[in-house]
Amino acid sequence: MPAEKPYDEKMVLRMITWSVMFFLVGTFAGMLGRIAVSTPGFMENVTFYRIVTHHPLVLVVGWASLAVMAIVHFSMPLVSGKEIYSGITGKATMWLTIMSAAMLVMAMIPGLNGSTARYSALPPLFHPFFPTMLSLCIALTAVIFYGGNILKTFLSLPEDKTPHTSCWYFTMSAVLGTLFLGMAGVPLLLQSLAGLYQTDGLDYAWALDPLVNKHLIWWGLHSYVNQMINIAVLGMLYVAIPLNVKKGIYSEKGATWGLFLYIIVNNMAYFHHLLMDPLPMWQKVVGQVATWFLGLTTALSVYNLMKTASGGEKWGVPMKFIVAGLIGFVIEGSIGIFHSTLPVNIFAHNTQAILGYVHAVFYGYISMCLIGVLYTIVVHIKGSLYSEKLGNIHFWSTIFNLTGMVVVLLVAGYSGMPRNVQVIDPYYQPHMALATAFAVGLFASSAVGVYNLYMSANACTEKSGSGAAAPATA
Repeated sequence: MPAEKPYDEKMVLRMITWSVMFFLVGTFAGMLGRIAVSTPGFMENVTFYRIVTHHPLVLVVGWASLAVMAIVHFSMPLVSGKEIYSGITGKATMWLTIMSAAMLVMAMIPGLNGSTARYSALPPLFHPFFPTMLSLCIALTAVIFYGGNILKTFLSLPEDKTPHTSCWYFTMSAVLGTLFLGMAGVPLLLQSLAGLYQTDGLDYAWALDPLVNKHLIWWGLHSYVNQMINIAVLGMLYVAIPLNVKKGIYSEKGATWGLFLYIIVNNMAYFHHLLMDPLPMWQKVVGQVATWFLGLTTALSVYNLMKTASGGEKWGVPMKFIVAGLIGFVIEGSIGIFHSTLPVNIFAHNTQAILGYVHAVFYGYISMCLIGVLYTIVVHIKGSLYSEKLGNIHFWSTIFNLTGMVVVLLVAGYSGMPRNVQVIDPYYQPHMALATAFAVGLFASSAVGVYNLYMSANACTEKSGSGAAAPATA
């Protein structure tokens, strides 16, 4: 790589720093929610429902989206040798996303009128307007800026050079993420306005038909997580794994077909969120079958990435997280396929089992991969981690606590315990106490990891081993 780095190192490290801070805050909120379920009287109902509403939003916007933006702003210039099209737009994207995530954190504070949604069958659910809905409007604006900036960067790449595989992933992720977040955001905005101006609650006369709303919202949110975040995660692994093991991608064609098939199948799979709604049977069948086919696209991507990872240099802390994340991808995909089957969905749909699955997806797969890639970036820029020992403690404690919590939530859900409730049947008290213990452990392990990443990004001095060449392709 040239001596002058094509990426904005300062902005990348700043994005990493903010993303891990929001990761810690979001994890802390989740821990509080778990304590509230297992400890009667720990917090009032309104505060509890604010937390269970905003805990995932903080993690999606403040952690995952900001981490993805950091990684793409590092990886795309690295593999192409060309700077991001607009540095000013990149900085605007960063600060808007930070502002949005900060407002979502504020919305959990009693007295600030955040949403108290209970994942109702018919959202809005965002009333009054400030600060929850305003924060999501800001997030949508940030994603639009980001999507346009990454697309312009891709279109300005040299025509005489074939783009690196990851550039296709990053571009499709940015464009589709913008499209689908907008698809979810507009109905939510309409519904919020309806609720804002009605004194007697929500008036759907101002909004779309409730079932149409659910289609747009779930298609948008499902596709945002699975296309802006998930496709970007896969793309960044095609950069991070070669950087770690010092070898090229196993199969460029496999990577291309994996992206193409994933986009097609994923846009038909969102129906699995609506299996308990009055949909035509063909839509339910499409949702189930498309989700099953997602298993094939997952297998194709995981095989290609694991083959890329094998036979190279010794795995360090970054690769441990990445490989564990890929294993988590297979596990959560299997659980998702199981849950998308209509007979299973009937008894598992609104139970703690869904929370077990969501944690397997978002923490066991997405967050593990993101953490592994962030570790890769700080090693590439700074030359080493702040502490390999803390990295290993972070890894093994995360594996232990996350596995325990997911298993307990699945068992509780399959036993019939509903999700997002604060008052529980005494039968489930031992389950929730154990889940809370694992949640506390998971927060502690996250705190160790955040400290290590923060110090790696901000305290380590750059060493001569940094700035290795961009990953080669096979």
